[in-house]
Amino acid sequence: MSTEENKRNEFLFVKRQDLKEELRLTVIEVMAEFKEEKVWITAETTKNMLSIKSDTTLQMLRNTGKITFSQPLKKLILYKKASVLEYLEKHSHKPF
Repeated sequence: MSTEENKRNEFLFVKRQDLKEELRLTVIEVMAEFKEEKVWITAETTKNMLSIKSDTTLQMLRNTGKITFSQPLKKLILYKKASVLEYLEKHSHKPF
């Protein structure tokens, strides 16, 4: 048998109570992440949301005031998530 076949044939035995507890903790963790909605997002996240790759395009949006940003450190620029979503909404098109 190959290593891959061995991996498929392995079994893991877990007590039901342990599995329930692990699932409960995972659900709590995921729910906490949704609750803690981030107000400020990184340049990478912003570019992903806007489907752009260029830092220059992002800078142009900043310079023209189309998205709100904060620069708490010299090399750190954060973007207000609400303004990015608002920009996307303003530039959305309704289907025919």
